Amino acid sequence: HSCPFISDVKFLVGASRRPFAAHRCILSVRCDAFRSMLAEARAGRRQSTSESASSASMVAEQPQQLVLAETNPEAFAAVLEFVYTNCVTLRPQTALSVLACAVEYRLEDLKRLCCEYLTDSLSSQNACELLQAGSSFGLPELRQRAGDFIERNAAAVVKSRGFAGLSADTLAGVLASDQLMLDELEVVAAVRDWAAAGGGNGSPRTPEETRAPVRQLRLGLLSPQELAEVEAENDREFRLIP
Repeated sequence: HSCPFISDVKFLVGASRRPFAAHRCILSVRCDAFRSMLAEARAGRRQSTSESASSASMVAEQPQQLVLAETNPEAFAAVLEFVYTNCVTLRPQTALSVLACAVEYRLEDLKRLCCEYLTDSLSSQNACELLQAGSSFGLPELRQRAGDFIERNAAAVVKSRGFAGLSADTLAGVLASDQLMLDELEVVAAVRDWAAAGGGNGSPRTPEETRAPVRQLRLGLLSPQELAEVEAENDREFRLIP
């Protein structure tokens, strides 16, 4: 697919519009999502050029062009590699993006390969990202494997960058576990740090956003002194616990 002079479709991928040459027949046979995408684009192009037969003839000679502005170019390259060879080269930096593409294009075998690669590379630094991906993409095995890892390595995981990126519902699911290897006071501190980090807008999460995780806190396990510390934190900063 790297020979543009014999291709009949070109993808412009990412903000940089990186070009990828491909072939309609192969994409359509290997991937239902690509077949639908190409058919819709072709129908739109025919409609836009129907007013002039000569113009339509000239356009037909050019490769069909599709823009995928929100797609990671490196991940898309891996998708094309899989479509053409039934194999894929995965890298730590792009494996999650390839998984997202596999989900979007309904490539079940590629999705399976990505999940196997990601679960084999689980660490305290990426466990939260994998858990969130498993939850967001509806991948129960990935979610389970990441969740089990987080339970066993909670002390390191809550300090990772990915912890702050967990959604409220996903974090609440983590806190609901009875197997979390973390003292309850440390759990409260981790939830406070998560709330303070915000959702990417520079401001702490709102009470509505923190409600689900806070409901999972087991304050009854804290000693009177620890409860006093929690209340003092509430007074010093924003009020995490109503």
